Amino acid sequence: MTDGTAYPPICVLHEDPDLGAAIPAEDRLLSARASVARVHSFSEGELEIPAKMEASDTLGLLLLDGFLGGFVEVEGRSNLELLGAGDVTQPWVHGHPNVSVRRDIAWRVLTPTRVAVLDGEFMRRISPWPQVAAALFNRGILRARNLTFLLAVNALPRIDERVLLLLWHLADRWGRVTSEGVSLELPLTQGQISMMIGAQRPSVTTAISQLREEGRLESVTRGVWLLRPPPPGLLVDIKGRVGLPAASDGRGT
Repeated sequence: MTDGTAYPPICVLHEDPDLGAAIPAEDRLLSARASVARVHSFSEGELEIPAKMEASDTLGLLLLDGFLGGFVEVEGRSNLELLGAGDVTQPWVHGHPNVSVRRDIAWRVLTPTRVAVLDGEFMRRISPWPQVAAALFNRGILRARNLTFLLAVNALPRIDERVLLLLWHLADRWGRVTSEGVSLELPLTQGQISMMIGAQRPSVTTAISQLREEGRLESVTRGVWLLRPPPPGLLVDIKGRVGLPAASDGRGT
């Protein structure tokens, strides 16, 4: 279990300049200085949020680096949402307390992760520049669009298509182009991939073997995948239907 280590405050707009991209040039230095936020670091394991982060005026936690996994279990089946740098989340919010269908929600730190606490003080300091709040809201919308995309992927009958589309989708954001293809380094096991695409792990193992034989996917080392171009055309089609760009700008979910 990891409950976070406090670090010196940082200027959010220095760490994540895309949040201030719409601020007029003459205001960027002043707005960056005003964007001071507390920072906490979490090591791998179950995420335990310090109570002081859960204040009613806290917008959320902005991931600066690392990966978090949100696990939702319903009737013994689990799903995983992967969050990385640029995402904003409130891990302490588990939904409405009075629900008809029980679900268990847990958050895990998949790799060492730093977060900026976007609390009430931060929001008041940055309030002269509503472009920042608009950018944060936009990321929430894109995160919802990405979840809708994965729902569409999970409706496909072929498991190998689901695996390939998922990995290319993640590569849009976290992949690195090399001379041999797109390298994707993520802390995902085959079991976690199966959670993300609504499949059983043995079926995912078989699908990955098939994709390797076809030369479309290679497992370089643990957690590192090499995707062979071109990406499947279906990827663009599905993203278009759910309102996502064909290739993310790196701040998608």
